[in-house]
Amino acid sequence: MTAADGVVALNSASSPATDADAVSDKAAREHRKVRLRIIAMVISIILAHAFVALALHYTWMDDDNNFHTSYLSFGAAILCFVVFSVCVGMR
Repeated sequence: MTAADGVVALNSASSPATDADAVSDKAAREHRKVRLRIIAMVISIILAHAFVALALHYTWMDDDNNFHTSYLSFGAAILCFVVFSVCVGMR
């Protein structure tokens, strides 16, 4: 038995079938993660635009030329934009 035989014996301890299963499981987990991120991005950007539209709808100007708006809607829109940005920037 030579040193090369020992290396072959050590490398053959893990079968190619288990390596392929591990790779496919990892790929499936990554695929699920990407799919959830895309769903979260789409929902958050739609909600952000809806909240901006609501804030603009409830914005009005009084007789003294002062704007009054719904800051709750603007805050929700900013929160949705933050969620969108985090989903885009994740690895």
